[in-house]
Amino acid sequence: MDMEGSDGSERGEDDASFEKQSALFALAVADVVLINMWCQDIGREQAANKPLLRTVFQQLVEHVYQAKVNRLRLQHLKKFMKAFNKGSEEQNRFNTVADYIQYCLLQFDKDCAAIKVDKAKWDSLKARAKLGRDMKSYAAIKREDRPAFIVRRLYEPTLKQEISEFVGHF
Repeated sequence: MDMEGSDGSERGEDDASFEKQSALFALAVADVVLINMWCQDIGREQAANKPLLRTVFQQLVEHVYQAKVNRLRLQHLKKFMKAFNKGSEEQNRFNTVADYIQYCLLQFDKDCAAIKVDKAKWDSLKARAKLGRDMKSYAAIKREDRPAFIVRRLYEPTLKQEISEFVGHF
């Protein structure tokens, strides 16, 4: 898609809203973004397309941040699932699953703080909430599955043997 000539000075009118909307649309649908500008405009405070460039770069950096946060969320969820399945030493330090989930969420917050850009107004609350829900759901599923596993493992062989002996009497 060619967005050439869509900034205000090229069209002869100052329509910042259209500039931003068209730039954001281009970012949403494009795999590659090429920015064409005059050499003399590089570094100038009053460059013709500086507001447009500001919008583009803010959105690109925010996209990178959200991608990193989602990658962190998946890493922490995998770590939680692995520890929960093994009954790891780290997990065993906590009295309840809820305490362990809270500990994992605090670790996630620390990792998110390390990648946050100071002046940006982004947050990782949605990813944090999703991580918490995923951990609680996984723990609930495993808790429900554990009694059935114990019954199958401990009692099923004995039950089969007793049934076969009982049937053998007839």
